[in-house]
Amino acid sequence: MQELDVINVLEVEDFLINECMYVVQFAAGRDLRPGQLGSMIHTLSNWLSTSDNLLIRIQDKIKWADTMSELDKNHKKEAEERMDEVKKTLSLKVSCIYFSHHHFLICEMEAASLSLGIEVRFAYISPSSNPIDSFAISDAINQFK
Repeated sequence: MQELDVINVLEVEDFLINECMYVVQFAAGRDLRPGQLGSMIHTLSNWLSTSDNLLIRIQDKIKWADTMSELDKNHKKEAEERMDEVKKTLSLKVSCIYFSHHHFLICEMEAASLSLGIEVRFAYISPSSNPIDSFAISDAINQFK
């Protein structure tokens, strides 16, 4: 501060404002030389065009993904509704007869779906020594599935 002939910080600030600050009306960009402005404008215009095209492609992909998601939701809903319809019309009948003299069990199963136009019949014979052999009946039903 002695070299500048000032006593306090306030005088330093006044010196800087009054003696060192200049109003600049125009300053050329330091990265561009004269004659390069047209090239820079062309480069930035290309960049803007590429960015706009990329944005349009991204928006198109988002629309496509939204459309596919909606189609998947609709397909899933239709499949679930169809499955509910089939379940309502599906019937399963199981009848079993135990022959105690010969110790075996005969089960006949029938499954049908009116909406699908399907009818399936199946017979199963299981050796058993007990007329109420739940394992044999369960085994017969599982064989049908």
